[in-house]
Parts: sequence; C-alpha cells; structure tokens
Amino acid sequence: MKIRRTAACAAVGSVAFGLGLTGIFVPVLPATPFLILAALCLMHASPRLNAWFKKNPVYHRYFEDFIQYRAMTRRSKIKILVAASLMFAVAFLLLDPLWAKALIVVLVVVKYYYFFFCVWTIVETGHGIGADKDDDKRYSA
Repeated sequence: MKIRRTAACAAVGSVAFGLGLTGIFVPVLPATPFLILAALCLMHASPRLNAWFKKNPVYHRYFEDFIQYRAMTRRSKIKILVAASLMFAVAFLLLDPLWAKALIVVLVVVKYYYFFFCVWTIVETGHGIGADKDDDKRYSA
C-alpha cells in the first residue's frame, strides 16, 4: 500500500513539475501552483528529497508556516497575490477566446477567495493591531 502511494506521489509530482516548468514559458499556464504541488508530492515520495527540501531557505521563507499552520504572513500573501494577478492579467489580455477569459476570471476569483478565507494571516511584529504594547494602549477604549 505504501509503495503505491509513494509511486502515485512521484508520478503526480513529476507531471506537476513538468507543467510548472511549461508554465514558466506559457503565460496562460500558472507555474507556481504546479511547482508547489510538485514539491509537496515529491516530498511525500522520497524521504531524502523531503529532508533536502526542508533544509532549503525557500521552504522556511514561504512554505513552513503554510504547511504547519495553514497560514502565511501578510507580506507573503501580498507578494504571491500580486505576482499571480499580474500573470493572470497578461494571459487575460493576450487571449482572444471568450471562454478562456471567463476561465481566467473564475480562477482569479477562486484564488482570492482561497487566500482571504482559507489561509490564515500571520501578523508580523510591528505590522498590525496588537503587535506592540504601545499600540494596544493607543487603540484601547
């Protein structure tokens, strides 16, 4: 059973990695979600790759909080949303078929819904209400 799961994770991870690499060059196909899916699948497929990925600074910066707590810092959310929105805007402007533009609009709505309602926001020190004791005193009733 474990061998089948490992093989399935490796297969899905490889396909997602290929789509992610293709998405780097094709503006309609978003690269980031496929590369994240590939990383997660390949981490489950190989303990060695999992260990390497967790030592990587990119993992600590972008993935660790999301994987452990299903949360991201406000700064990370903004960076990802802006980059993805720009890619979707370019694809929207370059595509002619109405169905493709409608699909992009649906994907953008789903993306924002997911980031606003399904991913918690971590308030960094100094960035938000209650981040500092002086701020608490200033905003208290």
